[in-house]
Amino acid sequence: MIEESLKDGSFIRLTLGKPMGDRFKKLIVRPVETKKGVFLQFRFREEARETTKNFTGAEAVKEIDSLIGTLFLSAHLFTSASDVQLEANKKGSSRLSKSTATKKPSSLSHDREKQSTVNPKSSYLEALGITTQNGDVRANQRDKWRQINRFIETLDSLLSKSDLLSKEEIVVADMGCGKGYLTFAIYEHLTEKLGKAVKMFGVEVRESLVDACNEIAVSCDFDGLRFRAGTIESSDVGKVDVLIALHACDTATDDAIFKGIEGGASLIVTAPCCHKEIRPQITVPESLRGMLGHGTLLEREAESVTDSMRALLLGSEGYETSVFEFISSEHTPKNNMIAAVAGLARGHRVRAVEDFAKLKAFYGIGKQRLEELLGARKAL
Repeated sequence: MIEESLKDGSFIRLTLGKPMGDRFKKLIVRPVETKKGVFLQFRFREEARETTKNFTGAEAVKEIDSLIGTLFLSAHLFTSASDVQLEANKKGSSRLSKSTATKKPSSLSHDREKQSTVNPKSSYLEALGITTQNGDVRANQRDKWRQINRFIETLDSLLSKSDLLSKEEIVVADMGCGKGYLTFAIYEHLTEKLGKAVKMFGVEVRESLVDACNEIAVSCDFDGLRFRAGTIESSDVGKVDVLIALHACDTATDDAIFKGIEGGASLIVTAPCCHKEIRPQITVPESLRGMLGHGTLLEREAESVTDSMRALLLGSEGYETSVFEFISSEHTPKNNMIAAVAGLARGHRVRAVEDFAKLKAFYGIGKQRLEELLGARKAL
C-alpha cells in the first residue's frame, strides 16, 4: 500500500512506532523537495535528538520493509485517499485497519523553518551542531535556534533606528562571544542579507573556542570575520560601529559597554549576566523593607537596579536606551537585553545624569563599574 501511494502520488506521511529497541522512539517519513529532486526523508527520533536521511522512492520502500517488524511494530500510513494502520506484536501476528483520510498534502519543502530570519542551510550552523547536513534543526538545539533568530530580528529593528544602514562598511565587535553562534549569524546577516562590507571580530578568553571558531570562519569563506583570545577588559576594540556583549558575567558587561562608548559605537547591545556588584551595596530604603527583606526579591531588585543604572549611564553618553525581554525565559533564563542607539538629545542626557544620581542615592550605592570607567576617562 505504501508502494502504491508513492506511485499514484497520494502518499502524505508514514509513521513507525512501538520500537523494539531502546535507541529509536519513532520514525517519520515524508516527501521533501531538494535541489536534486524529490526524496523521502526519514526522521529518526531518539531520546534527546533527531537524525535525518533522504532516500529515493525505491530505496525508501526497501528500507521501510526492513524496519517494520524488526525495529518497529506499528506503522501508520497517511494518504490523500485513506489512513492505514498496521499493528504487529513480538509473536508475529498483525492486524491491518483502514479508515477515512485525516491529513491533507502539505508543502514538500523540507525547510520547516522557512519563515525564519536565519537560513537553516548555512554551513556554520551545521559546523556548530545546530542543524543536520540537510539543514534540519536538531531537536536538542531548537532553543538555541529560536534565540539566534530572535536576536537577528532584534538587531534588524535596532539597525533601522541607527545611521548604520547608510554606511557601506560596518565594524562589529562581539565581546565574550563563546562558541560564536550569534557572531556567525550577525556576520552572515550583515553581508548576505543587507549587502554590507563587514569587518568583525569576536573576543573569547578560551583559546580552544577561538581556534575552533576561526576554522569555521575560514571554511565558510567569512573573510571579514576573525576571533581573538582575551578578556573583555583587556581587549583593544578601537573604532567600532556595533558592539555586542551577550551574557558577559557581572561587571564584564560594564567593561563591554565602556568599550563601545569609547569606540564611538552607533549601536551597543548587551544581555547582562550574573549581577553581583550592586546587591552587597544596597541599603534597603525604609519604605521597601517589607518587600526587600526577602533574599530572592532583593536579588531581583539588585538586577533591576544594576541594569537601570547602566541604561541611565548610556543615556548620559547620548544613547537612546531600552531594556526589554528579547526572548521567552523558557528558552534562556538570562533574557533581558539593554540596547542603546546613539543620538539622544542634550536635554535628555542631562536628565539621565540626574536620575542616575537619585537612583544611586535612594539605594545607598557607593560605586558602580561603568560609572567609574566613564569617570576615569573624563578625568584624563
